[in-house]
Amino acid sequence: MRNQLIAVIGLVVWGTLGQLMVLSQFPKVGRFLPDGAQPAVLGDRLTLPSALDAPYGLLVLVAWCAALALLARRMFTSRDV
Repeated sequence: MRNQLIAVIGLVVWGTLGQLMVLSQFPKVGRFLPDGAQPAVLGDRLTLPSALDAPYGLLVLVAWCAALALLARRMFTSRDV
C-alpha cells in the first residue's frame, strides 16, 4: 500500500511540475513529452510555440501510449499477484 501511495504521489508531482519544468527550460525536448505533444494535436501554438505539427504530435502520443502499454503488459505478466 505504501509503494502505491508513493507511486501516485510521484506521478502527480511529475505530471504537474516535472513536465512543466522541462517544457519551460528545454522546449525542444519537452515537445516530445505528452504535455508537449498535446498542444500540437489540439493546434494550440500559443501554449508551446515550438510544438510539433499535428500529425507528428499525434504520432508522439500514440508512441507514448504504446510504450506504456508494452511496459504494463511486461510488468503484469512477469509479476506474481
